[in-house]
Amino acid sequence: MPELKIGLQLSSLRLPFRKGLEVAAKMGVNAVEIDARKHLDLRDMSETALRQIRKTLDDYNLRVCALGFQTRNGYNVADRLQERIE
Repeated sequence: MPELKIGLQLSSLRLPFRKGLEVAAKMGVNAVEIDARKHLDLRDMSETALRQIRKTLDDYNLRVCALGFQTRNGYNVADRLQERIE
């Protein structure tokens, strides 16, 4: 029987990003969903910062199962879509 892999939505822990990764690893999950709106500022993300995130994930033996970006309206709502994406 295949091994069950479990992912955790980090924002559900209501902890800072790195502390959330630590707690997720202690819980025994395999992967995490990162909230790009709350945990990461992708506009100012450097290559060094990305490498550090990858290293931290590796250190905790975690993978990314999803990258979320919550919005008030779904991307299927055309009203001000471009403005909301930016």
